[in-house]
Amino acid sequence: MNHEYKDMFGRDIKVGDYIIYAALADRSGVLRAGQVIELTETKEDRWETKKKDPKIRARSWNNFRQEGWFNGQKYTRSGRQKDVTLSFLDRIVVVSPDTLSEKVRLDLEGPVHSDF
Repeated sequence: MNHEYKDMFGRDIKVGDYIIYAALADRSGVLRAGQVIELTETKEDRWETKKKDPKIRARSWNNFRQEGWFNGQKYTRSGRQKDVTLSFLDRIVVVSPDTLSEKVRLDLEGPVHSDF
């Protein structure tokens, strides 16, 4: 990989970094927290007509609080979500670990929150 992995302020993005990134919750723009787990790139196509672009894989944390009922039980979705691949590095900000609360950091280390 011959890419530079830089956030929107030009800082290096490295495996293990905590990040804040733009996302959608339904049709609303939100900010989510995450932790970088892999630096990757787009896959080559058969004909090698596309250039490879940098991407990152990250653990994702979501504070979108959706409450509802499922099979007669109340549920709330928030916390650790599925890992995500992020393509637009200029929409990511690397933050220091103390920017995130201890709860968020612990959630990112924990299991993925099941929807139901």
